[in-house]
Amino acid sequence: MAHRSGFASRSALAGAYAALADLDTALPLLAFAEHAAEFYLGPGADAERAWVLAQQNLAGRQTDRALTLALEAARATGRQREVCALAARVRAGPVAEEGCPGHP
Repeated sequence: MAHRSGFASRSALAGAYAALADLDTALPLLAFAEHAAEFYLGPGADAERAWVLAQQNLAGRQTDRALTLALEAARATGRQREVCALAARVRAGPVAEEGCPGHP
């Protein structure tokens, strides 16, 4: 997944997202958690950080996009149990995930 902004450098974006994560209030982090998770899955190259942000995003927003992003981050970090649980929740249709119960 590629970050959509071609205007900022990878290190500048990483620094901005890290600064948001350090804030005491959850509101700014939630507002940017989805974008930050996408960044860390792509050019930020930090799947573990993407997983944490995707989970925070999903906790605050129960949307198909939040579920899909969390699923992508779970796959990227090798969290098979979470992959199966999230795949079962995706509302866009049945997701047959290899290694999960019910996969042919």
